[in-house]
Amino acid sequence: MTLFFQKLFRQNLKIIFFGFKVFLEAKLFINSRKN
Repeated sequence: MTLFFQKLFRQNLKIIFFGFKVFLEAKLFINSRKN
């Protein structure tokens, strides 16, 4: 794996992780609103 691909992979991982975190928080927020 070249350095460029490692950099790209890390950036994508950060974006995916951030998106997942936002998704989980939104899910929790919606669930708390329902009750």
